Amino acid sequence: MSEDRPADPPPFAGGPGPGTPPYGGPPQYGGPPPQYGGAPQYGGAPQYGGAPQYGAGGEYLGAGPGFPPDATPRRRRRRMVWAGVAVGTVVVLAAGGVTAYSLLSGSGTTLDKLAPVDAVAYAEVNLDPPAGQKVAALRYLKHFPDLKVDTNAKNIVDGLIEPLFSDPKDRQRFVENVRPWLGDHAAVIGDPQDGKVRPVVLIEATDAGKAKTGLSTLAKDEDFGFVISGKTAVIAETQQIAQRTVDDAAAGSLADSKAYHDDVQAVGGDGGIVTAWADIAKAAKYLPVPSDTKIPALAHGRLAASLRFTDTTVDLVLKVFGEGVAKPAAPVGSRLANLPDDTALAVGLTGGDEMVRTAIEQLHTAGLDSILAQAQDGLGLALPDDLAALVGSETAVAMGGTAAQPAFGMVTKTSEVTRAHAVAQKLASQIGLPSEIGLLKTADGIVLASSPEYATKLTGNGGLGGTERFRSALPDLSSAQFAAFVDVPKLTTLVGEALPPGAEPVQAVGVTMSAAGNVATMHLRVVVG
Repeated sequence: MSEDRPADPPPFAGGPGPGTPPYGGPPQYGGPPPQYGGAPQYGGAPQYGGAPQYGAGGEYLGAGPGFPPDATPRRRRRRMVWAGVAVGTVVVLAAGGVTAYSLLSGSGTTLDKLAPVDAVAYAEVNLDPPAGQKVAALRYLKHFPDLKVDTNAKNIVDGLIEPLFSDPKDRQRFVENVRPWLGDHAAVIGDPQDGKVRPVVLIEATDAGKAKTGLSTLAKDEDFGFVISGKTAVIAETQQIAQRTVDDAAAGSLADSKAYHDDVQAVGGDGGIVTAWADIAKAAKYLPVPSDTKIPALAHGRLAASLRFTDTTVDLVLKVFGEGVAKPAAPVGSRLANLPDDTALAVGLTGGDEMVRTAIEQLHTAGLDSILAQAQDGLGLALPDDLAALVGSETAVAMGGTAAQPAFGMVTKTSEVTRAHAVAQKLASQIGLPSEIGLLKTADGIVLASSPEYATKLTGNGGLGGTERFRSALPDLSSAQFAAFVDVPKLTTLVGEALPPGAEPVQAVGVTMSAAGNVATMHLRVVVG
């Protein structure tokens, strides 16, 4: 604690001042990735401001909204310099989980001890990870010419200071008021208080006195409350919220939760640059939905994720744990790997026939029988059996060819080859596909393509699995039940459109999903070069 603190600070006794709006409504949650889910998303970040006060219990308290009636109103800035410090964790919490498995040991999560045990979400970024991860991250980002990255910086924040703060004034405020005390870790938590999930930011401080001074300076232009607890700055919409977070964590912290610990270890521990966790079941209780709404199995699970870099890849791995969140199926790897080696876009999955049956059943349960009847009559299909036969137990979709003559097609494995072939013919006629499409029967399925030539090409061993970009983008393909691959240079050539400025280094993108027991896993990789 700073030595300039008064010997006998008066206890805080303020509350929200006149005209201060209550913190906004129930939390909003983002959509999950296919099948598996994402971290809950919360409403906008709190606005900050307020002059510092001293609070009881040997902690500095920064005043939030709650000024004397005659206080002069201050301009409330929306651009929060300190938020840049935790930008990675905010993105993780808002988007549903930005993270992946890390092979390197690090200093680990440290701020979970200040997260109350009933927190519904937690995301921490290691601003000074182990040397291997730090160098790899900066070298990866160095591929993007528009980012001014210093690969020789002592830590990630210093290496990315200009990209994080493009506005020179904001950069200066950060350098003067945050950088002098900024520690190695920052986190965002979703802390339930009074029936709402409150976003709270935790920032490790190397010097409590400097943290108090810096945050107090920022509070002159921004609305927030803060508490300096030991060597951690706890920042929230008001100092009351921040103080309650500190008090609740003292009574029981997330670090003591076995479920949290086990989930984080399952994604490689806490050695990555970002570690994130959420209890989806707890978070779902704060959704503004009718009590009789049927909650999907996903909402009864938990989520964990982490992030790592190599010089040429960034990996994002997310796991969901819980009863009914995962439905194991056969791997799809060989089906995808056998596509033509000039494929620009490929998607493959197994168990598609069962997914079709489940989806149709859910539509019936939802009372949408009339819509299903219209679809059956319009397409002349018997649902779900005809569609399930067509999709089959293994499905691969590919796009290739040239800009002058693009090609696309679908290869399926099905136990009802004759039925699938008839359904494909019927659909082609119903939706008006050109007569020159390719439709072939194989020993265990069918091939439907944009031309007979491409259909024939799809039946052979095309060798996509042997290409460098494919192998680099899909390291988990052998165990995946779903996989998607994009060869970025080939796709941009195929569609005749360039990547957005600055994104040219991206070479490939791969996504895999798998399930085992009560665990579902998603792995996203972006390859640069």
